[in-house]
Formats: sequence, C-alpha cells, structure tokens
Amino acid sequence: LIESTYGDREHPVRKEVEKSLCESVQDTVDAGGWAIIPAFAVGRSQELVDILTGYGIQADIWLDGMGKKVASLYLAHSELIKNPKKLKSGMNTVKFVKGQGDRKKILKKPCVIITTSGMMKGGPVVGYAQKLMNDPKTKIHLSGYQAIETPGRMLQFEGKLPYGVDEAPIKVNCQYEKYDLSAHPGQEEMIGALKKWSPKKIFLVHGDKNVMPTFKQTIEERLGIETIVPKLGETVDFE
Repeated sequence: LIESTYGDREHPVRKEVEKSLCESVQDTVDAGGWAIIPAFAVGRSQELVDILTGYGIQADIWLDGMGKKVASLYLAHSELIKNPKKLKSGMNTVKFVKGQGDRKKILKKPCVIITTSGMMKGGPVVGYAQKLMNDPKTKIHLSGYQAIETPGRMLQFEGKLPYGVDEAPIKVNCQYEKYDLSAHPGQEEMIGALKKWSPKKIFLVHGDKNVMPTFKQTIEERLGIETIVPKLGETVDFE
C-alpha cells in the first residue's frame, strides 16, 4: 500500500523554496510588516523554526499555538530526532508566546510569527490575521496544503478571509503567498521506492480521486506492476 497525494506531479526544489520563503520573511519585516506563517502543530512548526533560524533571520521569531507543546515533546525525546542539536538551538533562539500579553506585545513591532492553525481555521493565527490583514506591508506565508472550505484555501485562491460579520468573506489588503513545503513525496520519489521494493501488486491510498488514476497509469506503464485504486468500503482478500 502506498500513498498517492502527489502521484501526478513533482515538488519544486526544496532548498530553493526554503530560500524563497526566508528571503520573503526577511523582506517583509525589513519593510515594516509582520511575517505571519500559519503552520501545522506537528512537524511543520518545528521544521520552520529550523529553516528560519538556520537562515539567520534578523528579526524576532515568535512561536505560538500547539506547536510549542509539540516542540517540547520532541526535545524530551531527542534520541528519536534526526538533528536534535539543530532543533534545540532553534528553540533557544525563538520566543515562545505565553499568553495575551505577549500577543499584544508582538503587534507593536514587526516580527515573524509561526502559529497554528496551518489552514487558518482556528488557533492564534485568526487573531493575528484579523489585526493585520489590512496592513499592506504584512505578508501571510502559507506553509502547507490548504483543504477545501478552509480560510487558508480561500486566501490562497480568492485573496479573502472569512473573518467578517457572521464569517462573511473579506478582501485582504495584506500580501499572501503559498510555499510548497510538503512532507509528502512527489511522483518520482514514490516510483523510485516502488522500483526498490518490486511488489507484485500495488494498492493506492491517501490520494485525490483525480490523482490516483493518473498515478496508477504511470506505475503500470513504467514498472509493469498491477496497480489497484480501491473503492470506498471495498474488501480485498489475501490468500
């Protein structure tokens, strides 16, 4: 069984995306704006701390939301992390938001804010966005996939946020951009793995209904391995 999230395409070069993100964050703060980075609590928030502190961002970097607790758990089990020294160094560099007092303090001076939720559906990011969405110097850096019917998705494709009266969409005046920092492999990475495993049969899971048939065709044409896109509720018996 293999996931198929990006079974029909490739990701851009990761190092180039990270460089572009860091340059945008630094430019935003230098111009007098706030660099808001909505981030998933598990993995993405801590990864962003690594990326931004490793780049040497010249500004205060604040970490808010559930990502703080997850970071503490990671460090408590550092033997399971690939580079615990780097994460610990990054965590010693950033500032942890401890409450509403810090959130008010943050709004007084341009800085970087890494905060949940990653799709802007809840969490501290909502408050920051409501306060700064009309500041043309501020920029919201979307760092992950934005699911359908989430505020982040609305921002990405419509330039609006549902933060008005009765959640009415409001056109934002701040800048916004999506960065491909996905943890899912692209098509070539998955094809490479399947070549090494040489399975007799493949089942595709965790993919869009329009993506899985494309990935199935690619696998069968390139590897000659029978590939199945199971239907919801379908049962498969193995002898």
